[in-house]
Amino acid sequence: MNTHGKGGRKMSKIQCPRCGSDKKAKILYVKEEYVNKEIHEDNDEIYISHEIPESGSSVGKYHCNECGFNFGGNSAGMRKTVRRVMVSVEYDEKRRRDCIFLRTEDGRYFNYISEEPSFGNSGNVSMTQESWKKFVKSVFSCYIMDWGYKYGKDENVYPKWSVKVEFYGEHANLKEREDFKEFGGIRICGAGEYPVYWKKFKKVIEKYSGEML
Repeated sequence: MNTHGKGGRKMSKIQCPRCGSDKKAKILYVKEEYVNKEIHEDNDEIYISHEIPESGSSVGKYHCNECGFNFGGNSAGMRKTVRRVMVSVEYDEKRRRDCIFLRTEDGRYFNYISEEPSFGNSGNVSMTQESWKKFVKSVFSCYIMDWGYKYGKDENVYPKWSVKVEFYGEHANLKEREDFKEFGGIRICGAGEYPVYWKKFKKVIEKYSGEML
């Protein structure tokens, strides 16, 4: 399996979701006049940002010292409004598997598997609220908000895959990223290549669905 960036390495350290580097710094949001040059200058473990975020906004926690990408924003508010997570894998022209995790408006939680060509639908499997919360937190622990939009240059390469996350309420029309606006949620796809955190994400889906991707 061809992993994007350096995703073939063990995920014991926090890695940049874009390039895979573990050379990161914690972002310190501070006005320029309050910067302590003796402490902050030439410190690879601290990245100074003078762009002070609005209260309650989701901003990056880490700065990648290799590619300059900021990632790891607070996802607590978004996790509470997740309504559906769907992971689809096309193994070839004839075989496909969909793993769907769903929260209904009346507060019920399900997951089910849909397969082609002839395996049908596994039927709804109920999830407890606690299990749902752990599942969603595990999904976001893979820094899914910070993945790229598309992986792989050749759309004819198998396996093909996609990840979709939909929301209720204030996050139903996601505006945090330009490439998510049209869909109104998180939508990521690939063909033959994968995000840095794919292996960890795959384990999460398999753990809570009880099925192999």
